Amino acid sequence: MEETGSGRSFIVTAYYAGETLAQKMRSGPLPVAEAVDIAIQIGKGLAAAHAGTVVHRDIKPSNVILTQSGAAKIVDFGLARLTSSTGSTQSISTAGTIGYMSPEQTIGKLVDQRTDIWSLGIVLAEMVTGKNPFQRDTAAATIFAILNEPPLPMDEVPLDLLRVIYRALSKDPATRYQSCGEMVAELKDFRSRFDPAAAPSASGASSLTAAELRKQIEQATRPVWGAAVAPAPR
Repeated sequence: MEETGSGRSFIVTAYYAGETLAQKMRSGPLPVAEAVDIAIQIGKGLAAAHAGTVVHRDIKPSNVILTQSGAAKIVDFGLARLTSSTGSTQSISTAGTIGYMSPEQTIGKLVDQRTDIWSLGIVLAEMVTGKNPFQRDTAAATIFAILNEPPLPMDEVPLDLLRVIYRALSKDPATRYQSCGEMVAELKDFRSRFDPAAAPSASGASSLTAAELRKQIEQATRPVWGAAVAPAPR
């Protein structure tokens, strides 16, 4: 925020030449390696915001700019809030974009950095599958799915990447990644082992069996509402 000599306030924001992630995804799913790289960049940007006690609250493909040099830039902090001394923020009304809102966000509960982690999980899933895992025909049905249903199947996604996605999409914030740094570290580990020529079940040298993954998915996506949202970690 700046001010003119006459006392009029104005805001100066950066201009990025490129396209939004939403525009890039119109032609279909992205290659896994590219999607993971973009997710890592978004995660790093969110980690920096969270370190400054800022929660974005509206992470979605149209709020990510991909520059001509390939950098991913998070934009539109219009719904962002500073977290309080308890590490949480709450608005008078529910704010965000349906389809990318965390369970706690959809019902107006206290939110912290873990709500951005949920949204990043949605964006990552959408990048690699071409569909939002909770999007339904109506807003009410979408919110119901976010609160009560597991994500849509993602059989084309490598198992170890699925594990990352499902942990990010845990309905209970306490079993979600607790920081973007945690999620970025696991995405980097996956990237270091990813073999695009391998089948989804084998790519990345996964140690998970299908049965183990199903059990993990069930545990991570079990409805918890109306249980109270766990407090943010200190």
